[in-house]
Amino acid sequence: MDNQLTKKEDKPLATDNNLRVGLEGINAKDLPIPRLVLAQKSSTKTFLADGSLAKPGTFYLSSTQESLAKVDCTFVLARTREVVKFNSRKKMKENLTADDYEKAFSFLGVMEEDFKPFLFECRSSSAGAARAFLGIVMSQTDNKLQQYKISLESRFVEGEKGSWYVVAFKQAGIRPPGEELDNLIKIAQKYTGDKAPLPEEEEEEEVNPKVKAFDEEKKKEEITPDEIPF
Repeated sequence: MDNQLTKKEDKPLATDNNLRVGLEGINAKDLPIPRLVLAQKSSTKTFLADGSLAKPGTFYLSSTQESLAKVDCTFVLARTREVVKFNSRKKMKENLTADDYEKAFSFLGVMEEDFKPFLFECRSSSAGAARAFLGIVMSQTDNKLQQYKISLESRFVEGEKGSWYVVAFKQAGIRPPGEELDNLIKIAQKYTGDKAPLPEEEEEEEVNPKVKAFDEEKKKEEITPDEIPF
């Protein structure tokens, strides 16, 4: 089954010569890392190449404007950050309190097929799955984060206050020691500390307020095997 939901035309590969024509003093460091977003019914920025919005429950990749049913990848870097809750975004910054923030998990990943980088963030309902995945990684001292081959899939969640999709981390294999793993670790080291890329606040996908309210109840529930079936 083809993982790609949107049609992608074959294009000739750019050579080093024609790639840089008209691009003076610009290199990869000047360009933003593409974002991977789990599309929701309320998503308003996940435009595909044909102008339509990505189907809810699929993964939208900003660099190619395509929609994927699942994403085979490896995460090379993970970090947490405090973000303003959706319902608190209209508050003036000076009026925000600790209750107006929540923890988000930001990942720098690479596609398994071509090692192209992307940013992915888990917050609200998806934060539980990210937390469980990282907990397992940290408990396995013999394996590094960069060794875990992951398939990202979505899971439909429905409650009396709304319905939405959450991410599911599924292990697709363990990468053995070698040159490939060494290269992934080098990528992680390149972005460690203050150099770690993070999504801009205004680019984050907003969640329906009704769904957000239900998230508070959802936090009390245990992680299901479908969310982290290792």
